[in-house]
Amino acid sequence: MENELNELNEIEKEIIIGVLLGDGYLNLTQGKEAYLEIKQSKEKLSYVEWLHSQLERLGCTKIYQRKDNLQWYFRSQELKCLTRFKEIFYRDKRKIVPLKIKRLLTSPLSLAVWYMDDGNIDFRPKYHYSYVISINSFTFKEAKLLVETLNSNFGLRSTVNRTTCR
Repeated sequence: MENELNELNEIEKEIIIGVLLGDGYLNLTQGKEAYLEIKQSKEKLSYVEWLHSQLERLGCTKIYQRKDNLQWYFRSQELKCLTRFKEIFYRDKRKIVPLKIKRLLTSPLSLAVWYMDDGNIDFRPKYHYSYVISINSFTFKEAKLLVETLNSNFGLRSTVNRTTCR
């Protein structure tokens, strides 16, 4: 961007933390700075539009739909402020849960965005209901760290459950 974004505002930071715990990812191109890419299923267009409107200061592309799987996606420009997030949330080209996640995941907005990316409700009338966030790409140790964070920062009792479908 002509006037490089020096700092993200709080809402942008909170959203980025949520999408990085979920389906969003940071990448590097030929340049030295990272860009954020958002991809969601065809059913989540209104959510993608909301993310796009909240992150438009990052110089986002238009929202596009893939022809093969009908996903909606957009990406930001390459920015130094996003490179700092890449240094926190990635190790050896793999997304991680940073050890300082308790200091990062403090906002209800971050939690809501993470849930919108990877969450669902398991509702079985007469039996139970539970809220589930899929964290399949993280290690068991990282999952335990997220459980501790949800409990200490939001008072949410949660557990790590192994899925039998994958």
